[in-house]
Amino acid sequence: MSRAITALLAVAVAVSVASCSNVLELSVGDCFQDWEGATQLATQQVEGVETVDCDVPHDNEVYALVEMTEASFPGAEAVETRAYESCLERFDSFVGTPYADSRLDFGALFPTDASWDQGDRTIICFVYDVEFLRLTGSMEDSGI
Repeated sequence: MSRAITALLAVAVAVSVASCSNVLELSVGDCFQDWEGATQLATQQVEGVETVDCDVPHDNEVYALVEMTEASFPGAEAVETRAYESCLERFDSFVGTPYADSRLDFGALFPTDASWDQGDRTIICFVYDVEFLRLTGSMEDSGI
C-alpha cells in the first residue's frame, strides 16, 4: 500500500456551518485547512472545511473532481479503491512531478452509502505536504 491510502476519507452529506464550506461545493483549485482529526488514520465523515485563499498558508488543495456514474452505491471498498486509483492517476499532471518523487501526498473525500442516497457522486482529490507542513500558493505545476 502507498502512503496515500491512509489519507482517504469518507464524505457525509454536508451542511454548511459558520466559517466552513460544504465539502460538496469544493472545486479544483480550492485550498482548505485540515478539519479536527484530519491526520488520524481512521476513515471519518467530513461535513465542512475552512476554505482559504491559496496565497494564505493552508493544509490542502483540491486538484481533481471525479464523478462516479454507477446507478447504485458500489460499496465502501469499491468507492475507496476508485478514489485511490483516480487521485493517483491525476496527481502527476497536476503537480508536475511523479508521485514517487514528490514531497506532496494526496487524499480523497468520497461518497458514503448515506451521501450517495442524497445524490453525492463526487470524489474530491486533494494534495498536502507529506510532513504536514503548510503550503503557500497553488501546487499546480509546482514540481515539488
